[in-house]
Amino acid sequence: MPTTALLLQLIITLGVARGCGWLLRYLGQPQVVGEMAAGLVLGPAVMGFYVPELHAQLFGAMLPRNDRLLQSVMQRFEPLSRPLIVGCLYRYLLGRRG
Repeated sequence: MPTTALLLQLIITLGVARGCGWLLRYLGQPQVVGEMAAGLVLGPAVMGFYVPELHAQLFGAMLPRNDRLLQSVMQRFEPLSRPLIVGCLYRYLLGRRG
């Protein structure tokens, strides 16, 4: 692996982890929760699913996966994401962070 590619991966990973950590700390969550969320966002579950070409270009080729299984899981959790986001925003806007 060329040094340039490794440095680019490190910069992107650390930058997204710090950004997500800061955002979730601002929303009243521990910074480590944001850093874990960054791992999910940059991993094959989110970035590899929605933009697989960019994910493969940045982090290398993924292992073969079962696309039907991944689509099934994403379809099941998508309806849960909207109420979760609305609930978090509602609590944040009312000033209830605990």
